[in-house]
Amino acid sequence: DGRTIYRREGRLTLADGTLAGADLNIPTALRFMTSKVGASPDEALKMATLRPAKMLQNTQVGQLVSDGVANFVHLDDDLYLTAVWQNGTPISDVISKP
Repeated sequence: DGRTIYRREGRLTLADGTLAGADLNIPTALRFMTSKVGASPDEALKMATLRPAKMLQNTQVGQLVSDGVANFVHLDDDLYLTAVWQNGTPISDVISKP
């Protein structure tokens, strides 16, 4: 509808301050689930990838399979993004630690 969304203090808002969403990426969500909720890294990753794909009955994403889409990331032991692949090809090396 043409409205501008602003990123402020971890929130996405409209110009008048109305909440327009959360400013949360997957690595940050994974770190929250492991450090605050107590999920294992494996379980947190499944919650963010495989389970939503299964709920949507999409077998092409959420897991690496021979006929699936090979879009994936590499996270270090602290769950920070280090690299990205798209269609099986590395597209960037990333250092995302603060």
